Amino acid sequence: QTIEQRLRKLIDDPIYDSIRIKHPSVLKKIHPVKGDISLPDLGLSQEDRIMLIENVNILFHAAATVRFNEPLNVAVGVNTKGTARVIQLCKELKHAISVVYVSTAYSNPNLPEIEEKVYT
Repeated sequence: QTIEQRLRKLIDDPIYDSIRIKHPSVLKKIHPVKGDISLPDLGLSQEDRIMLIENVNILFHAAATVRFNEPLNVAVGVNTKGTARVIQLCKELKHAISVVYVSTAYSNPNLPEIEEKVYT
């Protein structure tokens, strides 16, 4: 999928229905940027990097690998070092209001059967 197709799929989710109805212009402000968080400078072009630094108010970081069998060096490179690179970019944003970090959590309790409930 292209970044535009991925964005369309994301904002077509029903969770955004109320925003589409009440504030449709807000979703038009979302601008996807092609990059790779495992690369230096997030793999961004110089043009995109400057655009982000000069214009972004809210940054969503949802890039990650969620494969449980991912080689450790890849998982660390993406999920840990990649997030550190995103944080570094966020420190450079001239108009940052908010940074939204999307993550997953996984725990496997020592139970023969796992129910759909919160384990504490």
